[in-house]
Parts: sequence; C-alpha cells; structure tokens
Amino acid sequence: MRFAYALIPLLSISGQQFPDAAKLLHQRSSALKNYYSYQYTEVMSGSMSMTTSLQAVNPDKYRMELKAGSMEAMTIVANGQFVWMYMPVLKKYSKMQAADDMMSTLAAEFGGRGTVEDSELTANAKVIRSEVLEIEGQSHDCWVVESRAAKIALPASLGQSLLDVVRTLWIDKTLGIDLQTTLSARVNTTDIRSKTTKTSIKFNEHFPDSLFVFTPSPD
Repeated sequence: MRFAYALIPLLSISGQQFPDAAKLLHQRSSALKNYYSYQYTEVMSGSMSMTTSLQAVNPDKYRMELKAGSMEAMTIVANGQFVWMYMPVLKKYSKMQAADDMMSTLAAEFGGRGTVEDSELTANAKVIRSEVLEIEGQSHDCWVVESRAAKIALPASLGQSLLDVVRTLWIDKTLGIDLQTTLSARVNTTDIRSKTTKTSIKFNEHFPDSLFVFTPSPD
C-alpha cells in the first residue's frame, strides 16, 4: 500500500501536459510588446561576463547600456526614428535609421545569435519540465525549454560558427518572458558556457523623454 501511495506523485508528473515549445518561443519573442513600457537588468556570467540594462517604451524607444565586467562597453539609444550606438572605449558613435525588430538585429550583430530565435533552435525545441525559479526572493513558475543545434552561424564579420549548441530557457508561465537562459557551445576547440538572468524587472513605468535622447560626449 505504501508503494502504491508513493507512485501517485510520479504518475501525476508523468501525466502532466506540456505546452508546445515552438508556440512558447513565439509568444516569448513578443511578450514584452504587451506593456506600455518595461525595464530589466540582464546579467550574463560564464565564459564572459556582461551586464545589460534596458529601459524601453513600446513600440520603438529604448536605451540599452552594456558593461563587459566593470568596463562600459556600449550605449544604444533609440528614439523611434534613429538609433545611436556609442562605444566609450573608442570614443566613437554611429547613427542609423531605425528599422523593424531593431533589437534582434543588434543582438545578432554583436554576438547574441544564440539568444535570439534561430530556425533550428525553434524546430528542435522541447519543453522538458516545469520548475519554480527563485529570483530576488520572488518565486516564478516556469516552463523549461531546451533547444539543440549542430551549428549556428555567428555574424559574418566574425567568420565563425557556434557548434553543438544547447540552449535552455526558463519561461515565466504568467509573464511569458524568459527569466533565465543557459547556453553551451563550441567555437573551434573552445568551449563556451554562459548563464543569463533577468533581474529588476518592472512594467508600465513612465520614463522621461530625455532618456531616449543621445548627446555625444564632448571628447
């Protein structure tokens, strides 16, 4: 009898219905567009350390500040018409016309190919479990989605590809956004591993227009 009772939780887990992984990834890519505005800090650790702070007003205003370790690496500002990219180390900035889905374009251009949607990663995605993720003392009930790909091309300027890619996302069941991502891959003979976590998430904040104005540094 005890053995029978012990089986009940296992049967419950094995009988749990998982949602379609491709649908979850599609919803994740547009979930933030459901809000007037949003902000978060994304911390990546592993083979390289990077912190990204993002503040955005839908549909096309945002300010993104990236740090590599403790060094300011880049600031990207968009006002809906133009996008400015400023690199403090080089003391250079560029200006370009805004385009649809500019955020994904920039992510792919600067090496974030493994974190934006790739057709093979979507095609091979599967929900492997349900898990509660603890972030800043808050519990988030998440679907865990795993994707694998033998090869993903990096930006043409790098002339390399990610090999043996395994990406795992923790997607909040209520918010629809990924709160944590792990990535493992190879570039030539170098192993790459990273873990990215979103913190300080807020929605529908009112940001001053000045936040989305880029003023070049005097030097």
